[in-house]
Amino acid sequence: MSIEQQETTKGITLKIIGSFSIYEAAAGREALLQGLSAHDDVTVDLEGVEECDVAGVQLLCAAGKTAAEMGKGFRVTAAPPSVVRVMDEMGMHSIEWRHPTPEAG
Repeated sequence: MSIEQQETTKGITLKIIGSFSIYEAAAGREALLQGLSAHDDVTVDLEGVEECDVAGVQLLCAAGKTAAEMGKGFRVTAAPPSVVRVMDEMGMHSIEWRHPTPEAG
């Protein structure tokens, strides 16, 4: 897994590329926490994810919860079939991936 970071006018986009599984969880967690610590808005782009497991989805859920608790914006975009399939298997197909900043409503 690699994570490309791109600063935007609102915050940061973290583009995850490759496998997003239990084996990459520590590195993914660190990148998400750094993004949330340094920015008011974090977007996680999953377009480049080739493989995902329950740990990857759990990490995204935890990051979303942390962002909400911190009052920061958080969203996940471009979830490929590999991520959607794991979400469906976990019964999470209706999860809301957007946590707006307080100013946005």
